[in-house]
Amino acid sequence: MSENYSKIFNKYKESLKRNMKILMPELGDSELDRAIDWSMNRRIKNNLVIIDDNYHNKITESNLIKLYEYIQERKPILTSYGCLFSRHGERPNPLYEMIQEFADRRNNFKKKMLQYPKGSEEYNRYNLNQLVAKVDTNA
Repeated sequence: MSENYSKIFNKYKESLKRNMKILMPELGDSELDRAIDWSMNRRIKNNLVIIDDNYHNKITESNLIKLYEYIQERKPILTSYGCLFSRHGERPNPLYEMIQEFADRRNNFKKKMLQYPKGSEEYNRYNLNQLVAKVDTNA
């Protein structure tokens, strides 16, 4: 990686430079820049990354820096196995919407249930309805 760092690494470099000035005030800006550039050029590997999008049946080739920038900018849901998912609300998700509808329905039944004395016929009816909605939500 030459002087053409990505914006993420420029941010890292500036932060590192600020901290190094505190730790080593005797070093000048040019010396710090040279040392940080040397270290980053030696350690940063921009390997090839193959992204397999099995949702859209697409395979994309990229590199680690672009993938890192994507993760930092878009903040996808990231699993321990490296799977990336869009956040809720970015794209229509019928299953999420259905579960949310069940949860909302249960909340409405519970509100109505609490309006009646415990043990009354109305209380028991809304309690049964909210329990069924709870099962639907968790199924």
